[in-house]
Amino acid sequence: MFGIFRWDYIRDGPNLVKNMDRLDAFEKGLTTWAHWVDTNVDPNKTKVFFQGISPFHSK
Repeated sequence: MFGIFRWDYIRDGPNLVKNMDRLDAFEKGLTTWAHWVDTNVDPNKTKVFFQGISPFHSK
């Protein structure tokens, strides 16, 4: 039932990190995305929206 899954590993630049804190990973991903938007999108021509999803909660 439990094993190694692809999502156990997160690429952080040249490093492959196992079991990175999920909030750190989310921050890195959002920061990378925001930097790409700032660099590649003309705000005078395009509006960008971010839509997240709620995490799955189990007991």
